[in-house]
Amino acid sequence: MKKNFLLRKSMIIIYLLSLSATSQSLENKTSTGKMKVAIKEFFIKNGEIDKQNGLDIEARELLDGSDIGSKAKGIYLIRTVYRTDGTDYLFFKNGEDFEIVALNDLKIILNKSILLFKDESDSTLMEYIPELIKWYKDDKTAHTRKTKFLK
Repeated sequence: MKKNFLLRKSMIIIYLLSLSATSQSLENKTSTGKMKVAIKEFFIKNGEIDKQNGLDIEARELLDGSDIGSKAKGIYLIRTVYRTDGTDYLFFKNGEDFEIVALNDLKIILNKSILLFKDESDSTLMEYIPELIKWYKDDKTAHTRKTKFLK
């Protein structure tokens, strides 16, 4: 009898844990959806995409290329999809909070990164710095090239 009670109790605990995991998964999907909508609205506001052309957005984590919903904290490169002349931006994500930053000012990018990872080890920040500098340089090169062609 005591064995049956312990077995039932264990099954109830497992069931409740699975409900909690499902709830968190749905919450993450909702949060990710909100972030993707915010990114699309940002690009629409900046004239990068419009509702009629059907262009989508891409958001990939700088270090491992993961999608925006896979980590609670990270820095993502965001861009429009199917458009080569669009502008890349950085998306700083910290849980439900996020901020979109242009790649045109390295001091702002590095300061935002330091604030984002202030509670993490220095090694985490050190992983991001070379990638941030690389994307900053690539962005500067692309804009210089575009400007030369426009003159």
